[in-house]
Amino acid sequence: MIAMRYGTLPIVRETGGLRDSVQPYNRFTGEGTGFSFANFNAYELADTIRRALALYHDDHDAYCRVQRQAMSQDFSFTRSAEDYAHLYLLLLPEDTTPKHDAADEAFRSPIGALETGAAVRLALRTRRRSCSTPLWNSTAMRTATPSP
Repeated sequence: MIAMRYGTLPIVRETGGLRDSVQPYNRFTGEGTGFSFANFNAYELADTIRRALALYHDDHDAYCRVQRQAMSQDFSFTRSAEDYAHLYLLLLPEDTTPKHDAADEAFRSPIGALETGAAVRLALRTRRRSCSTPLWNSTAMRTATPSP
């Protein structure tokens, strides 16, 4: 991710977080943020390196576009927090949508709700557990969240 930020296109094996972080270059659509290969062997690695070098030498404009796409990726904690806040709010049952007025800034955006702890407290108060054994102690979590 750091290399992508500085314009170095990664060549990665598609495993774990690398599969999620590096979108393979597609020469037909121009999409992608790097180069990847699936299997752990020298032939696929060598082929991927050849494809990256060919793009650099034969179509440098396309290489620069991929480089800009890679540099524009957002791997910040703010984006991750927003994604989680959206997910948490989607998990709430529809009948527990928070009621608020225009002055309530905490619910203007999911990240604002998450920062204040309001969404977490609301989820703990309203979400019914679907499993027979609780996976966490909701009383402890409710008291651990900061008050608004």
